[in-house]
Amino acid sequence: MLNHLRKWRNELSNRWDRGDEWWELRPCDYYDAIERPKIVYPDIARDPRFAFDEGRFYVLNTIYFIASRELYLLGLLNSPLMWELAKQKLSVLGDADKGGRLRFFRQFVLSLPIPEAPLAERAAIAALVQECLDAKGIGCEKWEEEINERVAALYGL
Repeated sequence: MLNHLRKWRNELSNRWDRGDEWWELRPCDYYDAIERPKIVYPDIARDPRFAFDEGRFYVLNTIYFIASRELYLLGLLNSPLMWELAKQKLSVLGDADKGGRLRFFRQFVLSLPIPEAPLAERAAIAALVQECLDAKGIGCEKWEEEINERVAALYGL
């Protein structure tokens, strides 16, 4: 591979985005965040697809992440109410109510309204999310229903 790159050594040496050596790409500014626990989500989805990663996976260009281990936020983002809010804030491919997809560009995800919740409520939602994570998503309907009810209450519904 290095032999292949040598053909373009002069051009590569003059790049603004190179690393310490002429053949290196510049280092990513957020490697440390990728290697920590985070909430990951796809670029395009037809339903909530936020997931928790303990820091084992590197994400590629069709996956974004929020550098947070806050399970309260994960529960909120996966709630049906948040999906309805996302349909109003995010770009939509097709009809979101008929199988269309949403584009989860980072700047729009950051604009989603996150309610301030009392610590006790945040902890209760986080505990329910942890139950779902521990169960690997199997048999979580009761916990998910309670999460959804608690999220709706936070929005005054």
